[in-house]
Amino acid sequence: MLFLAVFCGFLAEYQLEHKIEKDRAKEYARMMKEDLVKDTLQLNSFMANKDRLRKIEERLARIFMKDKDSVNFGDFYFVWGWGANLDVYIPNDVTYSQMKNSGSLRYFKNTALLGKLAMYDWEIKRFTESNHKMMGLFGGMESRHYAEFIIDINLFGRKHGYDVDTSKSVKSAGFDFRMWDLGGIVLSNIRNILNSYNDYQYPRLKQIVSEAILLLNKAYHLE
Repeated sequence: MLFLAVFCGFLAEYQLEHKIEKDRAKEYARMMKEDLVKDTLQLNSFMANKDRLRKIEERLARIFMKDKDSVNFGDFYFVWGWGANLDVYIPNDVTYSQMKNSGSLRYFKNTALLGKLAMYDWEIKRFTESNHKMMGLFGGMESRHYAEFIIDINLFGRKHGYDVDTSKSVKSAGFDFRMWDLGGIVLSNIRNILNSYNDYQYPRLKQIVSEAILLLNKAYHLE
């Protein structure tokens, strides 16, 4: 009888611990999903913004390719008011980082989910590297000169007004082209990073996030 009582106590304790782990796993899953849903919304916004910015950059690049004598006020109309977008994507990985650092990922028994979250973690690290490149690029002296150059274009345009003949050469109007070639180089570097974001990193991370949400929903019956 004593053995049976001890054994039953052991089973009860095991069942309680099992229930606690299941409850913790579901709570972590709910928190994880909330983070990933926020990631999805942010990714959609960033993909749209970066795509819009890339189109602006491509149009600006065509202006830089023109002969300086042929750059006119019609080209400058496009540049007026244009500025560089310095924002970077910051992932919502609070729950995953907390679980990884505390060893709580053990609560997730679904190997497919764990594999997807590992891919998510890897892609986030790649984003961190790209963000550092982006901020390093904009923080460099050449980019500061480039920003000043764009400001010069805007100031020059405002000085002459919007009623000026659009076919008139800005060179003949006295625009200083000393920073023009450097502007083209910096713009090329910006475009390379933007292309990496839009063509590969954003879509891939968005796909991984979507698949992780589906696995969380299925494994833990989340809505």
